[in-house]
Amino acid sequence: MSSLDVSDDAYSYDFQLRPGPRDPSGLHLQAEHRSTHVWNAGGGDNQRSRVRCKFPALHRRMVPILRKLRSDGVARLTDGNVVTSFTCAESAEGGWRDLIKQMFGSTPDIKSRALHGGRLKLSWLDGVVPEVLPDDADENELVQYTQAYLLQLLGGVLFTDHQGSQVHCMFIPLLQNLSNCETLSWGSGVLAYVYRELCKSCKIGVEEITGCVLLVQLWAWTRLPTLAPVPSPPPLDIWGDLAGPYGLRWSGPKSFADVSSHVGG
Repeated sequence: MSSLDVSDDAYSYDFQLRPGPRDPSGLHLQAEHRSTHVWNAGGGDNQRSRVRCKFPALHRRMVPILRKLRSDGVARLTDGNVVTSFTCAESAEGGWRDLIKQMFGSTPDIKSRALHGGRLKLSWLDGVVPEVLPDDADENELVQYTQAYLLQLLGGVLFTDHQGSQVHCMFIPLLQNLSNCETLSWGSGVLAYVYRELCKSCKIGVEEITGCVLLVQLWAWTRLPTLAPVPSPPPLDIWGDLAGPYGLRWSGPKSFADVSSHVGG
């Protein structure tokens, strides 16, 4: 029986740790990826996201509408055929003004530039609908209030851009008829959008990330328990004890006492 050679000559000390595969030819964008900077510089940089925190107050009369549109889940986390494309036929600013007037009965003042480049300032919506929907509001006021709320949700959380204060007018035709709106799978559109924005934000030098960062945060808390706070049961509100999405578990008070502040990879 031959003996096991444990001498120093049996080992190679010419060892190099590399951040990627041995053959990097398949990683076409690696040179632009921020992991290259992290590996070479020994650290990363922070990225900002712009999320709107102010929304019209949810009213109990909105609950059945939002549940029918399958938008109640994300509505609760911030206090739905696949969306593969958007109707942009009314791309001229005059066309957008006509659609806005049909929906809200008024249009932004031209001098205010609340409507510019096919985007509508969310602050303009604050002045169109009341801050709180009156209990005696008629059906038309309820629909307008819900449409304004959904536009702020789309521009402020689900499809955010680098401004964080605007919503693209391409969403307005989709919300004109709430009955048709419920046939769209908004979740698929949100997921596709955030995947694209995550790819963009991986590039070196990109300072902001757009898209639904709330979804990314909830995913991280679910899949990386060392980063997740300890949740407490959310309080009962206008939704009562209606079942909600999994992420709703973090909508109540949270404790960060045992959360790791430094995580090594």
